[in-house]
Amino acid sequence: MKHILIIVVATFILASCGGDEQGSSEKKAATSAPQKTMQSSDNAADGKKMDEMMIVDHSMDEIEFEIRRSLNGVKRMIEQYKEEGFDTAELEAKKEKLEKELKDLLSK
Repeated sequence: MKHILIIVVATFILASCGGDEQGSSEKKAATSAPQKTMQSSDNAADGKKMDEMMIVDHSMDEIEFEIRRSLNGVKRMIEQYKEEGFDTAELEAKKEKLEKELKDLLSK
């Protein structure tokens, strides 16, 4: 019974202490946001920058990263296979294929 009473009292104290900061920060955010939009709308140059904004598509970067990661993995496997004395012909073919894919991707 003591534990429940302590939990209730602690919850009440924490709830009553946290309310003041949240209200004031929301008021600060609400008053500062319109000032920023007013400042940016006053400058004609800022409006032009917004119109000239580029949309960047990173899908090619992701594909390039995957190919380079695969290529590096194959190179490490070739080195390991050579150290252990295994045949690397299949890995060499895969390496050439990945290098061709990378070259084709970068030439676009």
